[in-house]
Amino acid sequence: MSEQHLINRSTGKINDIPFNEILSCSRFDIGFKLAYLRDFTNGIVEPSNAKEQYIEHIRILTSGEFEELGSNKSGVESYCNSFESLYNSINENCFDKNKGLVPINQSNSLINGAHRATILSYLGANIPVRVIEHESLDYSFSHLSEMGMNQKQLDLAAFNLVETFNNIYIACVWPSSINKVSAIESILDDKIIYRKELKFTDIGKKNLMLHLYPKENWIGSVEDGYKGLYNKIFPCFENKSSVVFYFIKGESLNSILKIKEAIRAVVKKGKHALHITDNASESKLLARTILSKDGLEMMNKNSNWIEISNLEAIEDKGIYSNTCVLFGVKYDELLKIKYNISDLRYFHNYPFLSSEVLNRAGLGLKNLDKATSKEKLANILLKNKAVLKWKSRDFFKKIGLFYIIYNLYKRVK
Repeated sequence: MSEQHLINRSTGKINDIPFNEILSCSRFDIGFKLAYLRDFTNGIVEPSNAKEQYIEHIRILTSGEFEELGSNKSGVESYCNSFESLYNSINENCFDKNKGLVPINQSNSLINGAHRATILSYLGANIPVRVIEHESLDYSFSHLSEMGMNQKQLDLAAFNLVETFNNIYIACVWPSSINKVSAIESILDDKIIYRKELKFTDIGKKNLMLHLYPKENWIGSVEDGYKGLYNKIFPCFENKSSVVFYFIKGESLNSILKIKEAIRAVVKKGKHALHITDNASESKLLARTILSKDGLEMMNKNSNWIEISNLEAIEDKGIYSNTCVLFGVKYDELLKIKYNISDLRYFHNYPFLSSEVLNRAGLGLKNLDKATSKEKLANILLKNKAVLKWKSRDFFKKIGLFYIIYNLYKRVK
């Protein structure tokens, strides 16, 4: 549908709205656009998995034609080049309202201009919109799944939505509530952005609970193996293994709490019915784990606890300044290790490290700059006795700790 045709259906309302408001269950495709944009702005070039998935979702949305009515885009490279050029233009010169407002309907669902809206959302800017009379398009995760997008691809989009939008909460519906899933989904309704069901081992159940309740006194301590968690695990899981995660849009924490109470009233399991994250930081940290194949594998298999002391805070990433406990990491399947970590440095979403950063970490490495490849850097860190195996690195990258540099005090075989 051409832009001019949409303008003709305008209600006359023109507004600047916060980017969070365009988040909609019907526009899950925004996640693929965000993934590509994140790789592009971080300097990740060919081959880019995010770019491949962006192209695949465009193929589905255009029925394989790679053409858009009312625009000069035609072909794969045309879409990619147009998106990159548009980002550079908006990033350098801001968004020019005179070149076209973003059309949305009265439910704040995008009707056109998804690439413009994606860029403004990525930049955290308000979106100039024109409200038109139009039904919502169906680019939901369920529709894209039916059209051929696989679980890994959908996870990528969901991950990027959570990383960008601060009004996504994650509801963990425990096995104790599974027989009420239909009623739960009726309550959540059009707030559901994404749904994923995962199975947990006994170790995984404990790690998941530890991940969700790290600051609660009742969980116990690293010394007693967090035995207090079993008082939560048994009534929530009831000897079952599947947890359903719903990524939901929330107007505020108060609105989410009302949803939680409504579900508890239906399930009649009290606090053992479900858990919902309280803020964007918790949602991001949880998403980085459950949307990661490596993260889920480590959660289900590793029982060696890590205690990290004096960890500096990145509040908006959900990492706490006081003692923080993460589930176990093995850098060798044959060697069990207990870590006592100090002087930890972490870097979030930073593709390369500078020599200044490394020197600050006490490694004293020279002749390194932002052009240093990840592979070369990893080798250098390993030679300097940093415990940095590929699986651990990739996993910690997903939960916000891009490179881990620390002193190893004790090994327990």
